[in-house]
Amino acid sequence: LVRNAQPQPEVGVTYADKLSKAEARLDWQQSASHLERTVRAFNPWPVCWFPWQEQPVRVWRAGFAADHSAAAPGTVRRPDGNRILVATTEGWLELLEVQPAGKKRMTAADWLRGGGKTLVDGEVLR
Repeated sequence: LVRNAQPQPEVGVTYADKLSKAEARLDWQQSASHLERTVRAFNPWPVCWFPWQEQPVRVWRAGFAADHSAAAPGTVRRPDGNRILVATTEGWLELLEVQPAGKKRMTAADWLRGGGKTLVDGEVLR
């Protein structure tokens, strides 16, 4: 199906500012479904992130966790030692692929076996 190009109407035209890294910071006060969509939307740039031990941790992939327990937003759960769940205002976000500052992208399980092993169950992320 080929259509002839037509000029767009000038009424209703808006300007979209350039995305910034600050906009990609994860806010645990949002719902898990909103954050999961945000992670997808900001991939490949500027990539969502959260601060941990005064360094940014980028989140390349995330999903929903099948956990119905309640906790304060930002609370970390490590149910089996290989998964990272973070409480939100509605549900839990599972971090699947992360990138700590100065490192390569890796699965959450790989990070927990290395530099992320000090991320403790019950810790509250900002």
